[in-house]
Amino acid sequence: MINVLFVDPDNGSRSRMAAAFLRSMAASQFGVFSAGIRSGHRNSFAEEVMRENGMDISSDDSRDITYFIRQNFSFHYIIVMCNEIELQQCHLFPSSFARLHWMFDDPKKFEGPDQSITEQYREQRDLIKKVVKRFVKEIESGHSHTIADLNFEPAIR
Repeated sequence: MINVLFVDPDNGSRSRMAAAFLRSMAASQFGVFSAGIRSGHRNSFAEEVMRENGMDISSDDSRDITYFIRQNFSFHYIIVMCNEIELQQCHLFPSSFARLHWMFDDPKKFEGPDQSITEQYREQRDLIKKVVKRFVKEIESGHSHTIADLNFEPAIR
């Protein structure tokens, strides 16, 4: 079993969406967890767009990384899902973990009427799904040794 921890600053949307997608695609291969640098609040926009994909993330606990550190969890991959500015907050992990950075915009910065914000969340959801699918494919094909190749920057957009 490959243990994966998805992390974003507040465990509000990006990390929870990625964890839900990985569980739905390959639960038998992966132990899947999500956390924030700090504990956050559930995000209703993220929950809504995930329900559109048949996934209910509303019951997922919002945890911070100290929960996993205290429990002495071991991960094969820690995947940090944040933008460049937020990345400065995310340097809190022991160096023994394989750490990937998937750069995603901060959804709290999405602006406009609710319909526009929901559409921005849909776009982010679909991109997260695409990246998680690629991650699973790379791991299944045995390319996990090329850690740098599993980093996904904005170019994938």
